[in-house]
Amino acid sequence: CSKDCGPGIQNRTRKCDNPPPQYGGADCSDASMESQGCEIVPCPIDGEWSEWTEWTNCSRWCGTGFQERFRDCNSPVPQYGGKYCPDSNVDNRTCFLRHCPIDGDFGNWSSWGVCSEECGPGIQNRTRACDNPPTQYDGMPCLGAKAESQACEIVPCPIDGRWSVWSNWTTCSQWCGTGFQERFRGCNSPAPQHGGNPCPGAAADNRTCFLRHCPIHGSHGPWGTWAACSTSCGPGLKQRYRLCDSPRPQYGGRACDNSSTDVQGCNERPCQIDGRFGEWLEWSACSASCAWGVRSRRRPCDSPAPQF
Repeated sequence: CSKDCGPGIQNRTRKCDNPPPQYGGADCSDASMESQGCEIVPCPIDGEWSEWTEWTNCSRWCGTGFQERFRDCNSPVPQYGGKYCPDSNVDNRTCFLRHCPIDGDFGNWSSWGVCSEECGPGIQNRTRACDNPPTQYDGMPCLGAKAESQACEIVPCPIDGRWSVWSNWTTCSQWCGTGFQERFRGCNSPAPQHGGNPCPGAAADNRTCFLRHCPIHGSHGPWGTWAACSTSCGPGLKQRYRLCDSPRPQYGGRACDNSSTDVQGCNERPCQIDGRFGEWLEWSACSASCAWGVRSRRRPCDSPAPQF
């Protein structure tokens, strides 16, 4: 074979001797030599890189990223102990499409400002800037307040006392008749503080009160004069009266005790008594024993007998 490796050529020949031309005979007409391909062993083929691919998209949509491109060791592929392609099959580079948005963030708060009031409750303020970092490239603004306030008090202000609302009136001191009631208030709305003035006026108030008249129990006045005797003679009665008017009972008071009438006997001189007849006695015997006669009877004046 003409090559130690890889495709070669090998030849062979033949002679025009079977038989050779003689006696004016024609020479052999076909070829006296022929060739054919031959290969003892394949030759080593070193690899060669293909063309680079297009660059990939940037790895970041904002800020600095990177891109890659690739190639294959296939033009040709290493064979039969040939060498692999030298260097890398990957290449990269940095890329930048746009700035990334930077969201704002607040810096430190400033010191608190001066209190708004020299005494008593006031307000003091402080601020902060959106500069750590500032908002850039369409980033979000700072979230939250740029200023804040707080209560402050350098010294308490004098507080003058003020009265609370009056309490309800107390129960009347008398359940009947004229009594009095009181009401109270405290100097606590607010109480005087920090050198403030006390409340002016009194902490207590009073007034008369009247729930109802007290019961007045009746009492008798003096006895009147005796009335005439009920009879002109003989036992009779005479009366005298007194009124329940000193005072008279009022407003549920009790009536007078004991009687308003006094009675006593009178005219003990006996009365003249006219006589009255008693029952008739029996008839007397007839005055004649025959013919007409007379009988009589009598009755005593003893029912009663006349007296005095």
